[in-house]
Amino acid sequence: MNKNVYALVFIYTTIVLAVRLNLGLTLDSASNINIRRLMPRKPKYRLDLVFEYAIPVALKHGYRGCSMQDLLTKTGFNRRAFYLEFGNKQGFYEALTKHYITQYLQPLETHLQQSEHAHSDISNYFLAYEKLIVNKGCLLINLLLEMGKQSKAIQHAGRQHYDRLQQLFISVLERAKEHGQLATSVDIEREALQLSFLTQGFAVSTALEQGKEDIKTVVDALFST
Repeated sequence: MNKNVYALVFIYTTIVLAVRLNLGLTLDSASNINIRRLMPRKPKYRLDLVFEYAIPVALKHGYRGCSMQDLLTKTGFNRRAFYLEFGNKQGFYEALTKHYITQYLQPLETHLQQSEHAHSDISNYFLAYEKLIVNKGCLLINLLLEMGKQSKAIQHAGRQHYDRLQQLFISVLERAKEHGQLATSVDIEREALQLSFLTQGFAVSTALEQGKEDIKTVVDALFST
């Protein structure tokens, strides 16, 4: 094999190696691109902010009175992202209900935790609740009334919330008995259930501008026995 042949073999071998390496890099790059495409992208939106923008709309229009376009306009949500995240409008309202409970209703429960003065603490809970819902209403109550029969998720969220609230009232009243603030004859479970019902009806009585008076009457009567 003469020098020219060796030179040609070397040239062609170099070319083949270069092509193979180049193909390998291209395939690897393509694989990386495909992998990146398959990986879930970080959402460009914050769900907590989306819910915050949606709450005034939901309080004003409810479920049936609020169109998809209203929601998208007020929240700035992309329609495709909306359906990917929630599936449909009902799914969004179910998620919104949970957000409202955790961010608005549960923080009020601090008035009832580790309570030492049951009378004032229960009164303060209702005053804080009134401050939240006055002139706006309670989103949980509104959606339970409008969607409770069709949405098991909202029904379940509402039941869990009021069951937890009833247990908190029971704990407060038990501590009140221990400290002599409540008559020993008081049926704690019954009174806690009534307070829980009162919370639900308070949204209506507040709309009638007599909520404070109703609460004061009931709570004062409880601790005067």
